[in-house]
Amino acid sequence: VDGFVYVLNMGTVLGGSNSGSMVRYKLDGSSPEVIMPARSMADGQTFNTGKQLSMDKLNNKLYLGDREGSKVWRSDMDGKNLEVLVSGHEIQQVVGVAPDPIAKQFYFSDRNGKKLFRASMEMPAGKTHADRDDVELLYTDKAANAMPLDIELDVKERIMYWTDRQQNKVFSMPMDMPAGADGNSRTDVKTVADGLTDVIGIVVGSVIGGAAARM
Repeated sequence: VDGFVYVLNMGTVLGGSNSGSMVRYKLDGSSPEVIMPARSMADGQTFNTGKQLSMDKLNNKLYLGDREGSKVWRSDMDGKNLEVLVSGHEIQQVVGVAPDPIAKQFYFSDRNGKKLFRASMEMPAGKTHADRDDVELLYTDKAANAMPLDIELDVKERIMYWTDRQQNKVFSMPMDMPAGADGNSRTDVKTVADGLTDVIGIVVGSVIGGAAARM
């Protein structure tokens, strides 16, 4: 994007040190530039552990998963205007994050809470990242060893994909909730791939605005 490769760092091998950072390089790997230094802060919060990094190309924004910080962050493509989008809400550890610029929403995973959520790109009036009232539970995986990680969206077909490192599977489900169902009762989740080993990263087809257009 714009001639750069973006990398989000955990900070330490195990994370949790409040020292996550973000670097970008030219496409040939040269000219590394720290665009979000370790211990960057916004809204009185310190960025902790970098996990999935996703792009919203339509709005020129980056979405950042913060595992031990239990937050979703957003910044400009140069790392400026860093902001916290979600914190609290009994979220344990955020890993995956993916924007849907068409519907103006973003999706994220709580690996320890075994849940998938979404919220609006625009903060509800009078609310903050800690008390916003539009965080929607999309799915709770009841498997004892569930661990949802990275997310990818097919915004054309309205399908969400994610990896599960402990179940060693890739799952999918419609981005929109079936009528009469909720995040704890929906039964439309499908296994796309299984028999994997420590599966984490995922990309689906070509992308528009940071979300996949089709398989």
